[in-house]
Amino acid sequence: GKMKVILSVPGKWHLFQVARELEKRGLLHRIYTSFPKFKVYPKEGIPKDKLKCLPLGEACMQIAKRLPGKQRSLAGNLLWMLKNDFFDREVAARLRRQEPGFVYHGLSSAQSRSLRRAKDAGMKTILERSSTHVLFQNKIMEEEYKKFGVPIRDHQPDWLVRNELREYEIADKILVPTHFVKKTFMDEGVDEKKILVIPFGTNLDTGRLSAQPKKNGKFTVLYVGHVDFRKGVPYILEAAKSLCSKASDIEFVLVGPVRPLFKRLLSGYSDVCQVLGYVGHDRLAEIYSRADLFVFPSLEEGLALVQLEAMSHGLPVLSTCNAGAEEIIESGREGYILPLRDSAAIEERVLELYHDRARCRQMGEAAKKKALVQSWSNYAERLIYEYRALLQGS
Repeated sequence: GKMKVILSVPGKWHLFQVARELEKRGLLHRIYTSFPKFKVYPKEGIPKDKLKCLPLGEACMQIAKRLPGKQRSLAGNLLWMLKNDFFDREVAARLRRQEPGFVYHGLSSAQSRSLRRAKDAGMKTILERSSTHVLFQNKIMEEEYKKFGVPIRDHQPDWLVRNELREYEIADKILVPTHFVKKTFMDEGVDEKKILVIPFGTNLDTGRLSAQPKKNGKFTVLYVGHVDFRKGVPYILEAAKSLCSKASDIEFVLVGPVRPLFKRLLSGYSDVCQVLGYVGHDRLAEIYSRADLFVFPSLEEGLALVQLEAMSHGLPVLSTCNAGAEEIIESGREGYILPLRDSAAIEERVLELYHDRARCRQMGEAAKKKALVQSWSNYAERLIYEYRALLQGS
């Protein structure tokens, strides 16, 4: 019998990439998403009859975003919970008994009913978790907020933790993007045999990645992502402060929305860092092409795709095991793997590549080559292999 796959995504994420690859190979049965149809059809390239949009919860979330601060976070948390619950119920209600050969693959936190229902209907089930184990995630952020004296705890709410733990339990397999994430699951007592590791792909439009001439002659160290504690940004700021006295032509550029909790800390570093906030796709490509080096000292990720994006623009990457660096770079070749929470290590590597530009460019070239191999097509092939192994009960 032919294998068929049902995907379930609260949101959009990379599962639409996966859906396209499965559709090309005739393996997609259906994809459920909480996104409204106009956002995903026809531009995502999924046939109408295989796309099921359940956007009610998402619509409520958008309304919450327009509320003033305090209400927004309370309403936001409640609506997030209701959105996930609604989505899970709606998907579960639509799952029918199928002939053998069906795999149900859902993105975590809105899956406990759907996973059970899929199992009852005779399907094999895969839960995908794009970040570390939820208890590890909360632990490391607790430590960080304590360390920086941040009063608010911005970590995952209790209902989400309960959902996640229940889902880890129910699913046949848990799919994660890095060996680091796998380790956080094993440390929490999840059986190693239950965990599949497949690093994400990336879809690179390499045609227009021509390097812009550098305008200002400065050595530019770039960060792209939320400007926040979780991403290790305080350690970039420390390194920048220390370096500005040693070399006046090194500049640090931070791109991405600044989290409200982080603004106070950031204000003390305005003289050593350019903070550009959110920028659009085309401007971002231009910013990448003018940079020399990418830094991403995150404390907790699945596998941040922004690193692959930077590599595709020919930038060496300074990153941590926690950000999934081991899956995409070999330390000393396409960049360096940094110790966690270590601004001195960032400073040392930046200085080293600042003094040796030829080496920096050479690492950037190696990074570009590496990024091209990590395609979604290769990702899908590995995933299909795992689907088949699961169906054959191995």
